[in-house]
Amino acid sequence: MPSVYWTIREKVRLNPIVGRSIYLAQSGMKVLSGNEFTKKVKDAEKSRGQGEGVARDLARGVDWYERAAERGHKLAQYNLAVMLSKGQGCAADPAGAIAWFEKAAAQDFREAKLALVQIFRTGRGTSVDEAAAQRWQAETERESDATSA
Repeated sequence: MPSVYWTIREKVRLNPIVGRSIYLAQSGMKVLSGNEFTKKVKDAEKSRGQGEGVARDLARGVDWYERAAERGHKLAQYNLAVMLSKGQGCAADPAGAIAWFEKAAAQDFREAKLALVQIFRTGRGTSVDEAAAQRWQAETERESDATSA
C-alpha cells in the first residue's frame, strides 16, 4: 500500500485546486495551504509509525486520522479503520473498524472494499456473512471492469 504522503501528493499533482485548499479540523474548520497540508500529512504518517527518526505515537496518528475521517477523507477513513481493527494506538474496535471501512468503501476506495470482503468472509470482528462478502466482492469487480473499459 502506498504511503499516505505519496498518495495525497499524487492527487495534489493531478488536481492542484484540491492541494491548495484541503479542509482539516484543528480549531473549527481551517483551510490549509498545500505546504501546511503536506506537513500535517507527514506528521500523521510519522505518528502512525511510518516516519524515520521520529518517536512512534500511534495515539496521535489515530487522532489525526479521526479528524480527517470525520470530514469525509476516504484515505483517512481507511487508515483509521485499519488502526481500529488492529488496536494500533487505541483499543481494538472491530465494529468501529467495519463502520469506517464501509464509509471509505462508499466513496469507492478499493482497499476498503477488499478489507470488507476479508472481514465478512473470515468473520474477523463480526460473524461470517458470505452474502455481504460476495456483495463487496461484486462491487470491487464492477469497479475493476469500469476502470478497464
